[in-house]
Amino acid sequence: MPLTASPPDEPNSTDSPTVTFIAVEDATFPEVLKSLNESNPSEDVAAFLSAQADDPSPELEELGLTDVPIESAREMLDDAAAVAAEDAGVDPGDDSPQAFSDPTHVALMAPASFSASGPAVKMSIDTAGVAGEAINNRFSWKRSDRAYLRECNGWSCWANSWLDWRVVTDPGKNNTRTNVQFLKGGEGKLGAVRLRTVVLSSGRNISSTTARWNANVSGQNQWNSNHQSTQGRNFQMYYKLDFIGPNNSTSSYEFKSRITGACNDPYPAAYRCLF
Repeated sequence: MPLTASPPDEPNSTDSPTVTFIAVEDATFPEVLKSLNESNPSEDVAAFLSAQADDPSPELEELGLTDVPIESAREMLDDAAAVAAEDAGVDPGDDSPQAFSDPTHVALMAPASFSASGPAVKMSIDTAGVAGEAINNRFSWKRSDRAYLRECNGWSCWANSWLDWRVVTDPGKNNTRTNVQFLKGGEGKLGAVRLRTVVLSSGRNISSTTARWNANVSGQNQWNSNHQSTQGRNFQMYYKLDFIGPNNSTSSYEFKSRITGACNDPYPAAYRCLF
């Protein structure tokens, strides 16, 4: 179902709450559920997922279920709704509006064109996948994307706020620089990002830095400073972004750079770790 820019005028709007979530590239359905459960009352999660499972045209793309057969997707939504209902102490067989909380706007954040399925999500340096591209003759690593704040009721989703983001890392021998850009758009409800950068030297964590960045920023640097030398070792960067939206709700997205060859200093002022 195409994403609409504003909520359509539909009947029975009290049958499920309106939830909101942030969606960036490559999130999975379990990641969406993780963020949903962490950011919303369980009864609202149950009501929303149950409504989607019964909808003739559920929001499969927005929920990360595009590649899942429709009946399997409905089963996944039903199962997730039942778990949320159990957590809320609600009878999962009672789908009346009175069984759930009032349909108010609540916040869910989740890292958008989702891929589907998989086990429960445990974010960590070990499990994060590689994303992005080498630039500047392989001296730098870049990842850029757009995060959307999506609002969904029982039958459709729309987006009125987004955040364009970019990180570019230049490895160093003892100091590593990550240039950041966070630019908000639309209604501007995505106002900040918390970024963690970790330097991995031959797979070992030698530096971890976390900073909060307010949108809009461009051309600013986050440093991993005074770390052990990466000379003669492979370099890799781990990134974890926490997007901060309405009511300080957050959603996490993580990834890593490619592993470089051994870092070396063939010429003065030409230290390089080629991705």
